[in-house]
Amino acid sequence: MNTPSANGHESNTVIQARCRSHDLIILSVAVLVTITASSLFIRDDEHVEFTFLRGWPFPELCTSRLLLGIECPGCGLTRSVICLAHGDWGRSVRYHRLGWLIAACVLLQFPYRTMTLRYPDFRRRIGPVALNFGYALMTVLTGDWVIRQCS
Repeated sequence: MNTPSANGHESNTVIQARCRSHDLIILSVAVLVTITASSLFIRDDEHVEFTFLRGWPFPELCTSRLLLGIECPGCGLTRSVICLAHGDWGRSVRYHRLGWLIAACVLLQFPYRTMTLRYPDFRRRIGPVALNFGYALMTVLTGDWVIRQCS
């Protein structure tokens, strides 16, 4: 339950607890993505499956491709990151030329979230930069998608 202070705002303790919880979730997701990317492979028919569950490919997950028949800005990113996890840089770029950037963002979560968990003031100092980086990343992905659509 939220604990408002006398002026109606959440207490600093509640805000810090939410930030800590958020950081732990994002760090856990980064760990999961890193481990999962290493345990997936791309079949000859371009479907993705776990190395230990051969013959059970993942279904197509891109709603844009399924419903509209067009790729979204993220199409190919999963395969690109899988290739990077296996050290195949050339194939990674063929799936999505910005897959390396997404992989770098996932890996950067480890030092960033560790710092915010260990030093709560770190978030105040670097938070605006991280937020603007997120917006820039979305802009770059969308711009790349527009360029791909025009090619």
